[in-house]
Amino acid sequence: MKLNLPALLLAVCIVFCCLTGCGEKKESASVPAETTEANMPSSEAADDAVPEADTGIPADADELWEKYAAAYAKYDPDTMVVRINGVEVPWSEYYFWIYTIAHQLEGSYGITDWSQTVPELANYLEDPSYGAYVLMYAETNVIQSTVIESKAQELDIQLSEAQQQSLDAEVAEYINNLGGEEAFSEKLRSMFLTRDYFERQNALPMLYSNLEESFFGTKGELLSEEDVVAYLTENGYLHAKHILFKTVDDNREPLDEATIAAQRARAEEVLSTLQDVSPDDLEIAFDTMINEYSEDPGSFSYPDGYYFTSGQMVSSFENAVLALEENGLSGLVESEYGIHIIYRPVMRADDLMDYDSNNQAYSPRALAADELFYNMTVSWYDNVTIEYSPDFEDLRLNDLLPVNLEEK
Repeated sequence: MKLNLPALLLAVCIVFCCLTGCGEKKESASVPAETTEANMPSSEAADDAVPEADTGIPADADELWEKYAAAYAKYDPDTMVVRINGVEVPWSEYYFWIYTIAHQLEGSYGITDWSQTVPELANYLEDPSYGAYVLMYAETNVIQSTVIESKAQELDIQLSEAQQQSLDAEVAEYINNLGGEEAFSEKLRSMFLTRDYFERQNALPMLYSNLEESFFGTKGELLSEEDVVAYLTENGYLHAKHILFKTVDDNREPLDEATIAAQRARAEEVLSTLQDVSPDDLEIAFDTMINEYSEDPGSFSYPDGYYFTSGQMVSSFENAVLALEENGLSGLVESEYGIHIIYRPVMRADDLMDYDSNNQAYSPRALAADELFYNMTVSWYDNVTIEYSPDFEDLRLNDLLPVNLEEK
């Protein structure tokens, strides 16, 4: 199996899931289900996360897990690893991220020599080794989580009562599904998670959302129409409506010549009608023609038209839109799907642009707020002050995680 590291690097971005991404420790030398920053742990009762000398290792622990438990036990859980903008990150929190990715790489891909270099990593790291990648992953995640928590504290941003109740309910459901508090505690220990860190990390999605709202309002309501349109324009977004007369069937096979000729005649007739409409009435007339003639089902899911960037549409469609001024009407445009008549509306902040993960309408205003806030957080991450304690300045994974258990 080929390991796609550039894709794996995407895991260091903030991805807020809640509870369900917690890792599973398998009975064989495999890895937990992938964990993201949203299901991380905490720095509180570190004793809960470290195995005790004689009885702390889970009864079904495999040798691979024991190796990671031995590595964890090399430092006291409260040992300070790094300061992020002055905030101390202890070993109990930092190691969770080392374990999360290293255990996955070793269990799934058999990687044990962490000094092994990977050409793809040269684009991302000065030291293109698996070990450097793992440490970068850990550092990136502690930076992101620490910065979001610190910024929320600085601005007095907290979870609402409803958010806290929702989070408590999800945790309670998760505990119940595991079989109770004892099983939950064992689960956390098997992942080197403390209860405090687990709960803090699962609160991060809400803190992140609340921070965004403090700057831009709910779904970007504090942004002006001009701000949103300027953002879309600066980032290469295009806006178009179209009427499609299909010249292919559902399998993308060409229709017979007579049918194609009939479709072209209908398109020419509709275009002629639209060309006689005054500019002030053109969009309303175009919408009427979409409802009557268009064979693109997406036109009905997106009544405000398509918002897209370069490369998302077939080239003939994109080029036709680029050639139009706002409120402009195209001639007949041919693509692999059929014959199009295209209208380029103005961009509006509150159009239906897409649907979010809950199938709720997502507007350009919300997009602009999300992306502007994301860019803001990236600037926070990029400008942190990082100070490692002497014991961890030159940490090497081959020293921390021996290849053979006999070396531990």
